[in-house]
Amino acid sequence: VPPVPRRATRPTLASKKRRLEAKTQRGATKRLRGAPVD
Repeated sequence: VPPVPRRATRPTLASKKRRLEAKTQRGATKRLRGAPVD
């Protein structure tokens, strides 16, 4: 039996929000790596 092809669906609002939160966290971590701005 061949596998059923995946149907593309829109990400939920909650998953979008989680992704943006993770992105801001990663950005904050990366900002600390740079030289301190005086």
